[in-house]
Amino acid sequence: RHENAIEAQIVGARLQPTNLEPRLVLGGEVMAAVEVLPSLLVVSAGASLARTVDGPLLENRLLTLLASGELTPLDGLALGTRGRGSLREGDDVASGAVALVDLYASYRLVGELLRVNAAILNATDARELSLDPAALAGSSDVAIPSRGRTFAVGVEGRL
Repeated sequence: RHENAIEAQIVGARLQPTNLEPRLVLGGEVMAAVEVLPSLLVVSAGASLARTVDGPLLENRLLTLLASGELTPLDGLALGTRGRGSLREGDDVASGAVALVDLYASYRLVGELLRVNAAILNATDARELSLDPAALAGSSDVAIPSRGRTFAVGVEGRL
């Protein structure tokens, strides 16, 4: 992954992000899913590991473990939960361990071509870190993740 992280710069009375030098992050992930009850229950688990190999934050490493379960009680409707645990090593404020549990529902329309999703991110404890792209590998000191439960709605389409 090649990316431009951000850093804080004070402009007037505003905190304004600016691009840092690009960095190279290498890693891998493995996932597995098992259909426990055919057409009704799917359980999955996985792990990913990434490390900065060039650019800023050379000692930045991220390990993430993931587990999920999805129940399909009606045709087109899916209800599920996801749990993620991450350990980030680095010398900035975003380092440390984070545990997240999400609840979600999705409904498939038009023969699987369109999906409407609704999710409660960080459903178990409002003091935990919510899912924020700034909390993932590539964040900087200015990208401090928010705390609290988050409700998200999305629409996905497939061509």
